[in-house]
Amino acid sequence: MTTSVDAAQAELRDALAALRRGLEAVRAGRRTDQTATLQEQALSGALGADMRTLAERVRAGSTTWAEVFDGTASEVDLAHAHVAQMVDLHAPELRRRLR
Repeated sequence: MTTSVDAAQAELRDALAALRRGLEAVRAGRRTDQTATLQEQALSGALGADMRTLAERVRAGSTTWAEVFDGTASEVDLAHAHVAQMVDLHAPELRRRLR
């Protein structure tokens, strides 16, 4: 049990670190194209219903991706399912690279 909890904590730390790096990149203006791609994919529904709702709110001007990335957007919980999905998808590769 402890091993699975430790693994889950490690995955969470990795995901948070990746989100922080993304935030830093957005703040530095290096992710403009990727943010536009994220917006397009989210609006298309390819990233799930919550991300589509979030992208619609970004498009409407009620929030920004930068606010979502830094956790200050009131709608940030809409991104949780997508982040969890990305952790599940990328965790095996991250574990492999960390060994």
